[in-house]
Amino acid sequence: MSQGGDLPITLTFNNLSERVVEMAWISYDGQLTTYGSIEPGDDYTQSTYASHPWAIKDQQNDQVHAVVVGWCDLDN
Repeated sequence: MSQGGDLPITLTFNNLSERVVEMAWISYDGQLTTYGSIEPGDDYTQSTYASHPWAIKDQQNDQVHAVVVGWCDLDN
């Protein structure tokens, strides 16, 4: 789940697969919020916060293939 956002960052997602994937922010309550899709071979840049996790999922079957976290403060 996302934590408070103090440190703004920019993430670039590169789709090196042969399938269309979606980037989904994992919200404060653990829900996935899709922000866009990336065609094979393309990339997508997203402004976010270092403590906000993102899921990369297959557009065809909704299977999550990766979770990206820029930074996470486990003490809070």
